Amino acid sequence: MNNKKIIITILSFIILFAISCKSNEDPAQFKPSDLIGTWFGGGNSFTIDSSRNLNFDYQGVNYRRTILSPDEPTQYLSTTAYSDINYSDTDTSKYNIGHTIKVARFSFNSSSSCDVYIGEIKLIEEYSELNGKTITNKSWDYSGAESISLGTFTK
Repeated sequence: MNNKKIIITILSFIILFAISCKSNEDPAQFKPSDLIGTWFGGGNSFTIDSSRNLNFDYQGVNYRRTILSPDEPTQYLSTTAYSDINYSDTDTSKYNIGHTIKVARFSFNSSSSCDVYIGEIKLIEEYSELNGKTITNKSWDYSGAESISLGTFTK
C-alpha cells in the first residue's frame, strides 16, 4: 500500500512538472524567414522576398534592406531600411557634414505584426579630447529616425 502512494506521488510530480514546463513555452516566437511575404498597413505595403530583402516604397522614396539576422527563433526583430543604397554606418567619408538619408524602421513583434516608422538620419560632427588634443569625428545622428509612425502593418 505504501509503495502505491509513493508511485502515485512520483507520477503526480512528473505530470505537474511536464505541465509547468509546457506553460513556459512562448508562442510568440518567430524566425526571420516567417516574415517573408507582403505586409499591409495604412494604405501602404512592403515586401520581404525569399532572400529576406525588404523593399518599401513610400511617397516616392524606395527603402531597401536585407534582413541579416540568423534564421533562429526570436520574440522581436528590428531593422532599418535606407533610401541610399551606398549607406554605411562606418564609412562616412563619401558624405559631407549635414547630409541626410531617409530611413524606414521596422519593428517586428511577431510573424504577423510590424510597427513602421519613417524619418531621417543626419551626418554630424562630434568633438572629443585625447591627450589635450581635440579630435573631430563624423557620425550618424539617429534621433530623427522614428519621427513619423505609419502604424502597424500585418501580413
